Amino acid sequence: MAKVYDNATDLITFARLQSQNTTSGSSYLGSDGLLKFAAEDEPRIEYGSDGSLKGLLIEEQRTNLVPYSEDFSNAAWLKVGTVAIDSTLVTGPDGTLSGRKVLNLNAASGDRLTGTVSVTNSTITGSFWVKGDGANIGKDVLMSVKRSGGTFAGSANVTHTLTSEWVRLDATFTQLPDNTGAIVVLGSPSTNSASEVLIYGAQLEAGSFATSYIPTSGSQQTRSADVASIPVSAFGYNQDAGTVVVEFDMLSDNAGSNTLTQAAFGFHDGTSNNRLELWSAIAGTLTLRDRIAPVNHDAVSSGNSLEQSTKSAASYASGEASKLVVNGGSASVAATATTPPAYSTLLLGDTQNVDAELNGHIKSLSYFPRRLTNAQLQELTA
Repeated sequence: MAKVYDNATDLITFARLQSQNTTSGSSYLGSDGLLKFAAEDEPRIEYGSDGSLKGLLIEEQRTNLVPYSEDFSNAAWLKVGTVAIDSTLVTGPDGTLSGRKVLNLNAASGDRLTGTVSVTNSTITGSFWVKGDGANIGKDVLMSVKRSGGTFAGSANVTHTLTSEWVRLDATFTQLPDNTGAIVVLGSPSTNSASEVLIYGAQLEAGSFATSYIPTSGSQQTRSADVASIPVSAFGYNQDAGTVVVEFDMLSDNAGSNTLTQAAFGFHDGTSNNRLELWSAIAGTLTLRDRIAPVNHDAVSSGNSLEQSTKSAASYASGEASKLVVNGGSASVAATATTPPAYSTLLLGDTQNVDAELNGHIKSLSYFPRRLTNAQLQELTA
């Protein structure tokens, strides 16, 4: 029987067998709905806002370019017009007195809170947590990510109607060639505008989608990439035949399409030459790559949404072609049979290839030391 890691306890136990390179202070959403901060090498088991388990969070390296992500009273934050920051702290999304209130927003006067960073020729994503308070619940706020400097205009905007709950807003702007910086702006639209808003956790990061919040207090901070791996000797690996069943989700960019290289798992032999990996480079397409250098033997499954939870089963056997089944569909089979090399390590949410972090969650994973039938693969992923 395979061991299935499909709940919080199992995932934590499984993840702690790994070498998870999570920088101290990396954030995730806990089962109580509050923002949590992990210790170094602590697995981040994340939950949805409704309390449902999302799984082990695995992300690429990112840097929060905003030097003061919570201290909005600092001079690094420009208060345009009559905007001011209330001196009284409020309970933030982490459950502590970490939030602030922005006062005197006025759409007609262009009042706004602005933070600027130096960056050149990049796609930038900005984010804020916002919450309504009193009469401003039901009113709208506007967040913009814009260019700073140069001759080209442009911005990415998101309008949000405030509620009594903390909500994280994010927007992505691709800068044009002459840009010298980026700004994130919080203001109000011209109609149904909020005059006050509770805020927390500003972030500007190079990339086409928002990643987990990285707190700063005086300088930019970098969260290292998550690296979760386990030696095959730890779970009864069978070199001759096996099946991996994994449920996961992948983040797409804010344009709604994904050209990222993202991996659900990868076996390797200590080199990048020989790998068995499940990865995606285009939204809707998964590839099981059985790479025996210098040849790739691919089984491709197309037409599946990878932005939601996806169940996949990948199987291999010596002298046979590898197989891939996604969400209970028909099996995709590699064109050529292979003989697996002596893999030494299983990577979760990554491969031995470069820059292939999942940027998503591993919700469950099971390994069978034999090749399952197509019917079994379909049943396990339906």
